[in-house]
Amino acid sequence: MQKALEKRQQRLAKEQREHFKNLALENRQSRRRLSPSNLKPEDVQEQKEREKVQQDKQEEEWENEEEQELLDILHDLEKECTLAHRKFMMQSSMEISQEWNLKFVNPYALYEPVDTFYYQEALVGYMNRPDVREALNMQDSPAKKWYDDTPYTNTMWSYHSNYAACNDNSDLSKETWSMVDFYRDIAPRLQKTIVFNGDSDPCVTYEGTRRAILHKLNFSEIPGGTYRPWFYHKAAVSKEVYEDRPMLFGSSLTLYDAGPQFGGHVVNLEHNLSFVTVHGSGHMVPQIKPQAALQILEQLLHNKPMSPLMQDDSEVAAMNNHEFHQYIANWTRMARGYV
Repeated sequence: MQKALEKRQQRLAKEQREHFKNLALENRQSRRRLSPSNLKPEDVQEQKEREKVQQDKQEEEWENEEEQELLDILHDLEKECTLAHRKFMMQSSMEISQEWNLKFVNPYALYEPVDTFYYQEALVGYMNRPDVREALNMQDSPAKKWYDDTPYTNTMWSYHSNYAACNDNSDLSKETWSMVDFYRDIAPRLQKTIVFNGDSDPCVTYEGTRRAILHKLNFSEIPGGTYRPWFYHKAAVSKEVYEDRPMLFGSSLTLYDAGPQFGGHVVNLEHNLSFVTVHGSGHMVPQIKPQAALQILEQLLHNKPMSPLMQDDSEVAAMNNHEFHQYIANWTRMARGYV
């Protein structure tokens, strides 16, 4: 757009120069035709008025042309923007829509297939099974059914925004807390706090969570707690589990034991708070990466670290290449032993 405006201004300036050049030439020729001896005062005044009218008319024409050209440019840009947006909608499954019934990109997990059956029947049926309710100690719960408002049915779920983050409710007071405030309040009072996020979640991107925890919470990173890998045990599952599982549950599960595998990254802050990413997982980590989720839960319940701390930055920086390669190999073996 800037180039188009510059080009238009250059053309209009050139036209103005040509116009004034021609106007000056006409004035000189007119003065030659009318010698001072036969010019009356009223003729001089009339000539000036004609020139003023002509000049005003020309300036008005320029203003109209300039306005029309600007409107044309804006109209062309609007068409280009509309086309670009429509192409993006076509390429991105209507902007990774959660509601579009023809979606072809999973709005909760970028690299998982689209399968509404999981949400309509499989997940709801599993959570309402008596043995599952018993395992979760839910037999005496007043909630007798899990998810009355089942997604993708005629009773869609709804969100109630009561807190400050991602809330456009203008009635909220300045004192309304966000999750950052909750973490800041509860983490110092707990033995261990883990905030985790799938790194392939298009619904709640891990980058937003990372920035909130590492840049808004104002908790310092502990020595050696820098970003580093953590691992989980990718154990074999039974043939029965493998064949009966819904398509959107544990798509990476296998029939053989693959040993320790990369689970994501962890960074440790003061007050025993950790931020953890889950590699390859979308929004529902226990659904998409159940074995990785189990590792996070076990480390939390047993108050164990996700992976060993790194050496101090100054020590790592002072190593020569041989020392560093030996160190990182030993560290990786140790970290895999945490599973």
